[in-house]
Amino acid sequence: MANLLPEQEMRAMKGEFRDRFAMAGALMLLGTALLAGLMLLPSYLVLVAVEPADQSAVQRAKDNKQSLQDITRAQNLMKEMTTILHATTSPSIAIARVVALRPKGITMTSISYSMGSPAHIDLSGIGANRDVINAYRDALLKDPKFLSVSIPVSALVGSVEGGSFTAAINALY
Repeated sequence: MANLLPEQEMRAMKGEFRDRFAMAGALMLLGTALLAGLMLLPSYLVLVAVEPADQSAVQRAKDNKQSLQDITRAQNLMKEMTTILHATTSPSIAIARVVALRPKGITMTSISYSMGSPAHIDLSGIGANRDVINAYRDALLKDPKFLSVSIPVSALVGSVEGGSFTAAINALY
């Protein structure tokens, strides 16, 4: 089979086909790049939204320093709390014992507990008469956990109006 086109037109036609093929390849590569860019756009937007660009390295270092101070403060608080957490008895046991030993006719108005060796309990109340207050003091002294019970003499002799009294108790709780 013979070629009917002259050689010069055949070269021009081959050049046009080559140019069309190159143009189609370039458009395909451009379309692929555009599609890949569109697929990566949401990931990029998430990264930009999560870490703001205006937060500088200095600000992040300050935040890390603040976090370190907070951690140190929490550790120090935990060290202080270990004595309370590892205590063999609690203040509620001592206070419950003080309340349990009170006879009829004694009304308590306030109780405070201070930890230590020995523990210190301050209480105030109202007694029906001096005999009831004295009986309460004796009941507290008979308990081996209470080392000393101090009630002002004025409450024991009945010279206080209304029967009010205070007591300072040292205990082994």
